[in-house]
Amino acid sequence: MKKRIFLLTIIFTLLFSLRGFAHVENEATIYDDIELSDAKEEIVILRALNVIPFESGANLYRPQEILTRADLAHWAASFKGLEVEGHSDDQSHDGHGHSHGSSQSPEEYQQLALEEGLVEDLDGNATYEDIARAYFGDADVELDEIGEEVTREDFAIFMGEFFDEEVNGGTLFYAADFIEGPVGKIEAVEADRVGEAESAYDRFRITVDGKDYQIHHHPKVFNGAVDARAWEGRYLVQSWYSDEEEGLEILLIDDEMAADDIVDDESGDNTEEGELEQVASDITEEQPSEENVDEEEESADFPMFIVIIGALLAVVLGWLFMKKK
Repeated sequence: MKKRIFLLTIIFTLLFSLRGFAHVENEATIYDDIELSDAKEEIVILRALNVIPFESGANLYRPQEILTRADLAHWAASFKGLEVEGHSDDQSHDGHGHSHGSSQSPEEYQQLALEEGLVEDLDGNATYEDIARAYFGDADVELDEIGEEVTREDFAIFMGEFFDEEVNGGTLFYAADFIEGPVGKIEAVEADRVGEAESAYDRFRITVDGKDYQIHHHPKVFNGAVDARAWEGRYLVQSWYSDEEEGLEILLIDDEMAADDIVDDESGDNTEEGELEQVASDITEEQPSEENVDEEEESADFPMFIVIIGALLAVVLGWLFMKKK
C-alpha cells in the first residue's frame, strides 16, 4: 500500500509541474473540426474579433451546418456588446469579449437582438441578408446570393470579406476596435512566467525589426504553433491588437518566407505594405510543407517530451527504491 501511495505521489507531482504554455490558440486548437475547412483562417480571426463569440460546451464550430437565426442573433448581439438592463456584461478576461465568453446567456443575447432590430425573428435559418442586417444595419452591402440559407462556413467566408472592405466607415477590425500591429521577421521570442503553481504559464514577447512586442494573454495565431518559441525566424505577415499594453491578439505567420527574402524588384528594398498584404492573402493557398510542419511541431513538443521521459525515469527509480526496502 505504501509503495502505491509513494508512486502515485510522484506521478501527480510531476504531472502538475509540467510547464504550461500561454493560452495561445491556432486553427488546430481553437475548434476541433475546422482543420479541413476552407474558412479556417477567417474563423480564427472572427473568433478573435468576437464576431463569432466563445460558447461553452463541445469545442466544435460545425462548419457545414446551416446557420440559424437564433445563433446569428446571439453572435451579433455579443459582437455589438448589447447588455440586459441593469446587468453588467463582464467579459472574463479583458472586458472586450475577444477571447472568452460572457456572463449573459445566448437566450439573453437573442432577446436583445430582437429588441434592437438586429434580426426580425429567431425562427428558421439565416440568409446573407440577415447577416448583413445583423452586423451592418442599413448599410449598403453587396450580396451575390439573395435569399439563400448560409452554412456556418459560408458565414465565415462572407464576413472575412470585410477584413479589407469597408462598411459604415471602416473594416471589421475598425468596428471591433482593433489596430494594425507590426509586420516583419520575428527575430527573437522570450517568455515570462505568469501565475502560480499548476496554473502558471509562459507569456510571450517577440522582437520584430529590433522592437519588442508583448503577446496578449489569449492570442489567436494562424499558421503558427501554440508554443511561440517555434515562431522565431518566421515572418509575421499581419498582426492586430485592441490594447497596446495588453499585447498583440491576432497574428498571421508565414512559415516559409522570411522577411529578408521578400525584396522589391526595382529598388532591392524590402517589400512595401501592399505586397505584404498580398503575402497575407496567399497564406491559406501556400500552406507549409509537411517537413516544415514536422519541424515546427518537434520544436514545440520537445520540452514536453523531455519532461515525460524524466517522469517515467523517476517512477521507475522510485519503484526500485521501495522494492529494495
